[in-house]
Amino acid sequence: MAGPLTAYYNGEYLTKSEISIQLDDVGFVLGTTVSERLRTFAGAVFRLDDHLERLMQSVDTVGLSDAVDLVEIREAVNEVAHRNLDPSTGLKDLGIAVLITPGSSRSGPNLIIYADPLPFTQMSTWYQHGVQLCTTDFKQVPSTSWPAELKCRSRMHYFLADRQAREKRDGARALLLDQRGFVAEASTANLVAYSESQGLLSPHRENILPGISLMMIEELATELGIPFSYRDFTPAELSKMDEVMLCSTSPCVWSVVSVDDVTWQNSGPVMTRLQIAWKEAVGLDFVEQAMSQVNAS
Repeated sequence: MAGPLTAYYNGEYLTKSEISIQLDDVGFVLGTTVSERLRTFAGAVFRLDDHLERLMQSVDTVGLSDAVDLVEIREAVNEVAHRNLDPSTGLKDLGIAVLITPGSSRSGPNLIIYADPLPFTQMSTWYQHGVQLCTTDFKQVPSTSWPAELKCRSRMHYFLADRQAREKRDGARALLLDQRGFVAEASTANLVAYSESQGLLSPHRENILPGISLMMIEELATELGIPFSYRDFTPAELSKMDEVMLCSTSPCVWSVVSVDDVTWQNSGPVMTRLQIAWKEAVGLDFVEQAMSQVNAS
């Protein structure tokens, strides 16, 4: 039986079950928790510097820079990964979350870093069958509410959009549009489209979270000689694309097989090229890893 997972909480290493948050912590009361999500490949934390840079931008946005020690976070992330990849846990790769809350009137900010198993069952399903998206009535939060680059746990719009998407189609996820009706992103994932005449397209940076996985896709596209650009496009324009895909920290990149009533093939040729290049870059076949973990369970 796997041993308990180790977490980091305000300078101490504890078991994950020992972590607690005060009910009056503003991160809980107002949903103002700054967050970052990472994963390991073959035991190594992926693009830690990029994740920490984005985290510090978010911390600065909410005014907590003076209370956060970047060196502490870097060391603790690596140590949490090291401790939880011990044979006693049965994990060979894992996901890592970093949470920073403002605290309460009685206490200062809180730093929490914890690990959990990667969602191999869900990832395996996406790799094999792709994901279905539905547009909903719930829109992307505009930059006049909070900056798109702020990664936080205020995600009610994701929750409501995904709930409505599942009501439209069983198992579907939401595709969020911005206030003008242009494509923005999926809940917890960036969207990239491909057209033979235009190459890879992402919605404008100003309207989406600057995903680390999206950054990876752009770099791989350059290596593969595939044009990559950012621009506004509507769902009607998206429907004419040759391929559509999502990218996110844990599953990396996978196919979108439908948006509303428009369909595409799973594992299109460009998505497959990007997926292969990603595997080569990290030295791990993460698709096979997910499949084998599911088959072994």
